[in-house]
Amino acid sequence: MPNGWKFTRANGTDHRTGTINYRDNIGREMVHPCPDTRSKDACGEGYHLGKTLKGAGQHCAPGAVFRCSYSRKDVLGEDDDKVRVSRLTVLEEVPAWKGYGPRGKQVQAFIDSLSSIPWFENVGQPYKQPIWAENMTQVDSWYAAFTAAEAVEVAYGAVKDAIWAVAEAVAGIDAVTAARAAAWDAARAASRPVARAAAWDAARAVAEIMGGIKDGYFSRLMEVYRDGHYPCSWDGETLVVY
Repeated sequence: MPNGWKFTRANGTDHRTGTINYRDNIGREMVHPCPDTRSKDACGEGYHLGKTLKGAGQHCAPGAVFRCSYSRKDVLGEDDDKVRVSRLTVLEEVPAWKGYGPRGKQVQAFIDSLSSIPWFENVGQPYKQPIWAENMTQVDSWYAAFTAAEAVEVAYGAVKDAIWAVAEAVAGIDAVTAARAAAWDAARAASRPVARAAAWDAARAVAEIMGGIKDGYFSRLMEVYRDGHYPCSWDGETLVVY
């Protein structure tokens, strides 16, 4: 029997309704009460599984990850990534980090570390120039910080998109999105106006990890965040810090 993968919320329930608990059904067969047998689409009433871990990550974030089996005779619809079935058996729960791709352990460790970052606690204080930055300029206000950030955004837009595409190819869209959400949750309490920027930088650092990029652009920016400062911009030479 083929295997499929289910990404759920951390408590083991499905993302869509929060009422189907896969953790409580490990070792059991689950039969859908009202499957749509008329449609052949991958979407619709029924149980949805990713054909691969990456396939599951195209549609749901890996709060918890379950390996399931199903019979081809119970398939209601499918596409390249997903299969919809009328019944399945939950075989086991596997570590959630597996949902983040081949380097999932590193990704999970990075996500877990986000909550301990002293977000923006040291803005305006002196900062030692990192060895990877040829030059460094410090600004003394959020206004100056935002101005510097806007200046480099266009130049590095293509680089950011390329990194994102690599991560999606490895682990799936929603797996990367989950990393961004974790960063947003960690940063927003400290300074909501820049939490979005911090979240995207953290998500792209995760994308670098997923893609096997060592000492990447965004991984270096995260060093600045971890020191309690805000990396306004870095054009590859001059780092601007608040």
